[in-house]
Amino acid sequence: MKSAYCCFTKNLFEERPFVPFGFEWSLLEFKIQSFLNISTFLDKEERPHARNAFNAGYPFFLLPHLVTQESKVIEHAGRHRATVLLDNKFTHMPVLFYWSGEKPLYLKAQDGAKDPNYSIPFPPHFLTP
Repeated sequence: MKSAYCCFTKNLFEERPFVPFGFEWSLLEFKIQSFLNISTFLDKEERPHARNAFNAGYPFFLLPHLVTQESKVIEHAGRHRATVLLDNKFTHMPVLFYWSGEKPLYLKAQDGAKDPNYSIPFPPHFLTP
């Protein structure tokens, strides 16, 4: 396992994130490929910002996130960062995970994922709180 924690600014792990009303949150260690598989499919890298920042040695200043309702991913951010990290041999990354209601037992892919029937057991490894 090669974790990408070093690729994010330290203060991201010290501050409480904004949490949408009615949602709970946790910081997870997520397999990068799993994150990409349950997110909307990214056919090509349309915006090179994440790659340019990484190549210049700058840490990312936002954590990737997933938002779910009733086990289904309804929102995400971080595919470009995930793709850059995967291309650079990282296997895991920190992800802010938001859910409403009961914690899910599995996560179903977001609409628009490459395989909309894809799902993974939940949770991956919880880091906080």
